[in-house]
Formats: sequence, C-alpha cells, structure tokens
Amino acid sequence: MRGVRCTGVHAPTTRSLLLEAVYAERSRDIARERSRALATRALLKSRPARGAARAPAARSGDPVRDPADHDRGRGRPALRRLPGRRRRPARRAVRTGARLPRRGRQDRRARRRHLGGHQPPVRGPRPGRRRPAARGDPRLPLARGPPRARRRALAPPHRRTAERGPDARRAHHRHGRLPPDPPRGPRGPPSPGAVTQVSTEDLPLAPAGGCGDGCACGADADEEYAECGLDPALAQLLIDAGLDPIEVEDVANVAIQEDLAHGEDVTTVATIPEDAVATGDFTAREAGVVAGLRVAEAVLSVVCTDEFEVERHVEDGDRVEAGQKLLSVTTRTRDLLTAERSALNLLCRLSGIATATRAWADVLEGTKAKVRDTRKTTPGLRSLEKFAVRCGGGVNHRMSLSDAALVKDNHVIAAGGVAAAFKAVREAFPEVPIEVEVDTLHQLREVVDAGADLILLDNFTPGECEEAVAVVDGRALLEASGRLALDNARAYAETGVDFLAVGSLTHSSPILDIGLDLREAE
Repeated sequence: MRGVRCTGVHAPTTRSLLLEAVYAERSRDIARERSRALATRALLKSRPARGAARAPAARSGDPVRDPADHDRGRGRPALRRLPGRRRRPARRAVRTGARLPRRGRQDRRARRRHLGGHQPPVRGPRPGRRRPAARGDPRLPLARGPPRARRRALAPPHRRTAERGPDARRAHHRHGRLPPDPPRGPRGPPSPGAVTQVSTEDLPLAPAGGCGDGCACGADADEEYAECGLDPALAQLLIDAGLDPIEVEDVANVAIQEDLAHGEDVTTVATIPEDAVATGDFTAREAGVVAGLRVAEAVLSVVCTDEFEVERHVEDGDRVEAGQKLLSVTTRTRDLLTAERSALNLLCRLSGIATATRAWADVLEGTKAKVRDTRKTTPGLRSLEKFAVRCGGGVNHRMSLSDAALVKDNHVIAAGGVAAAFKAVREAFPEVPIEVEVDTLHQLREVVDAGADLILLDNFTPGECEEAVAVVDGRALLEASGRLALDNARAYAETGVDFLAVGSLTHSSPILDIGLDLREAE
C-alpha cells in the first residue's frame, strides 16, 4: 500500500493480501478517474468561446506551428498524453463544437458508487466495447446492504363463520373497525376491550375502504379509528382474551408474507385443483396446554379467499392429550395448505409457553406465590407470548417500559444509589408504580423506607428471601429472581414472596408439537 494517498478507503497494515489487492485496485481506478477529469477540464478551457473570432489562417512566410498544438491561434503548448486515456475522441468533440457529456459521466459515477464501498467503479464505455461488470470481492459486505425483498400483496380479507360447533353457518361482516387504544393511566393499561366497538348485523359499518392491515389507508378512513380486516366475531374473541385484533392481524400478515414473499405456494398450486375443498384437523402430538387457537384462525382468515368453517374442540388454556383434536377447519385445500405452517408456528410456540408456565403454576399451587414473566420476549410477539403465559396460569409483568418503573442496577449506578434512583423516579412520575431491584438486605431496607411498591430480590437464597419477607412485613410486594428452577421453586414460594420472575417462560420454552391432519370434507 505504499505510495497510495487519499483513496477513500482505509485499512490497517495487518489486513490480508486479498484486502490490499482490492484497495490497490480501488486506488488505481480513483487515480484514473481524476486524471480523466483533469484532462477534460483542460480541454474545455482550451475551447474558444462561442462567438469569439478565430485566428486567421496561416500565410506564406509565417512561422510553422508545432503540429501537436491543438489550440489553433493561441500558441499554448499541447496537452501531455495521459496514461490510459485516449485523446482523439475528446479532441474531435472540441473541434466540432459538440459538448462533452459531463453530466452523464457524473451521473454514471454516482450510480457506480451505489454498488458498494468495496467495489471499484465501472470504467466508462469505450467505442466498440461493452461496459464491464463491477468487480469486487464477494466475501466483503455491500456498503448499502443486501437488496430489499419485494413483497407480494395479499388477497383482501374474506367472510367466514366463527361459531363453535359443526353446524355453524352464520356469515359476518368482512370488516370491524376498532377505536385506538385510549391513553393509559398511570397504573398500567386499561382493562382489555373496555371501550372497543365491533360492527354487528344490527349496526352495520359504513364502508371505509383500506387494505385491512390496520394502517387506516382508506380514502374515507377516520383518523380516530383503525381498520381491522378480521371477522367481528373473531375480533371480539381476541378482545375478550386481552389481545388487540389489529395487532394479531398484523402478525398473521407478516407470517404469511414470509412464505409468499416471492409469489405463491408453487407446490400446492401444482398439485391441488383450484376448486378442491378439504378439512384440516389441528391435532396435538403430545400432551400439554394449548394457547393461540384464535391466532391460528386469524392466519387462516388472512389467507383464505372463500368462506371457511371452524369447529372448536377445545379452548385456549385447556389441557390436551396426545392425539386430541384442537380445531377443525373446512375451506379450499390450497388455502388450508398455504396457511398451515404459519398457523402451526404460532400455535406451537404459544402452546409451548403455556405448557411450561403450567408446570411452574402446578409446583406453586397451595402457596400465595405466582409465576410471572419478564420482557425477555420475541420481538413483535410480546403480547401473544404474554397471553400464552396467562393461558398457562401465570401472571404478566409490565408490558412495556411505560407501564411501570423498574429500577435496576444500572439505574442505581447512574443515579448514585438505590434510594436516590427511587426518589428520582417518584418525583418525575408520582403516579407510576415503581419496582426496585436490590442485591442486599441493606438496599432492601433503604427502598422500603423510601416507599417502594414492589421489590425485586435479585439472586437471593431461600433463606435470604425469608429474612426479606420479615424485614418488609407487608409494606411492599416481593419478587424473587435468579437461581430459580422447577426443583427449587417450591422452596422460594414457601418463604412468603409474592412472585417468582421466570424469564425462561418466554425465551427458552420448547414448542408443543401440534400437526395438521388433512381429510376429505364432509
């Protein structure tokens, strides 16, 4: 790399030979580009101004000019021939009065820079030659990242039946419109579905248009309302379960888009007639607790292009045995198979969390302690995973950072002490519940005297938890965290703490094996 200056790329001398070769090639191309720019600028300066008088033709007796002098009548020395640059096309352009395509070359150079920082720019095309492809080491990352995937638009939501039982045939409106979430109070989110409205047959909804994905993109969309493309009956069931129908529909759309990002289900289209109808039975392959049946229905609602029938054999939160039917759906076979994996992914994931939570709840039965989740959830699936915890018999910690305050060790360090951190939050948000994490009994006494609502006992032993319960004496709720496992959960619960914080409920629970069995429609 000696002798290379201002290349626009910098690397330490310990780079591999491959990188040095790439950077050297890059620097040579930059140097050539600059040489071309200097040559073009000099040629343009030497061109006579438009309308200026030209020098008279040479007469006999006049001194003979140097044939290399290209600037007639001015006597300036000729430009030196630059390595790698052909002068003839440029000189011809000046002599004939044609303009050099400077802007075009600048645009091409700008486009070349979009290829990536490690790739040298493409050299300009020469007469009789094709433009060469960009060169670069494919093992180096693109500066602008990989190309964005193009998503395929989904079919609009359909009309469907959602009653329990095999004889359900009632049709519903296609769209239900839900008002936005009301402002949350200082003590947490409002009760689920408290102010939610859903259109009914007696109170139909005026058509508002839109894509049905909750973005309120219709021409007549009311800014105060968000549009839900799910069946109103299904939307109400989700509301009753404490879930937002629009959020569930968005999750379903994302799951389907992952499978149909580049077109359609080619296997299903090739092997299944378009008008074929079948019944699919969602069946448990092992014993556990089921959660997410309504979410699976939402996935089917997004995919299915015709009405479909649903027969619900169990409800979320029920214990099931291996081989037991959970849900039966009758619809077009193509739609059923296209939605199969996305629906099963969510159903198995949520049922696995519910099953793991139920194991903890069973161990704690007979004590006042409850197993509680954390914010260690899958991005985008927090509300669904916390719903699964509730289905398994657990309780939820805060849903977001704004629901309640949790002063942890980093906050304590930044504030200068656990009591100081608690007082700072109390002064800034006097009505927000505050939980404080403590590592020692000394810190515990500080925050109890300061008035903490909930105290997190981090990595306390069962004996230390029992002592902490005596110190607090009912003035605050206590939550044990760290060192927890199913085999010692009962010992912690019997100390008198109120909660056991278990992050593994949402970040480490195995799925519950559930499959889809296809059969002929009755």
